Amino acid sequence: MLEEKEKGLVAELFKNLKEPVRPINFTQELECQFCRETRQLLKEVSELSDKVFLEVYNFQLDKEKVSQYGVDKIPATVNRRR
Repeated sequence: MLEEKEKGLVAELFKNLKEPVRPINFTQELECQFCRETRQLLKEVSELSDKVFLEVYNFQLDKEKVSQYGVDKIPATVNRRR
């Protein structure tokens, strides 16, 4: 999704990260507008730094995580605190 120039800019910004970033994406395969695109973008961005660790959960199947983070709509992205 990201062009090489954009990837370079994001990777450069990520060099300043002092601590790990742990985005969590809640998604599902069917009946979710923009879920696939959101997951793909987060995946691409997370691959630009060794300090970004993406977790992906299924909104329908991972009910414990959905409840833990209070997610009520998808696609959703939250940041896990250490």
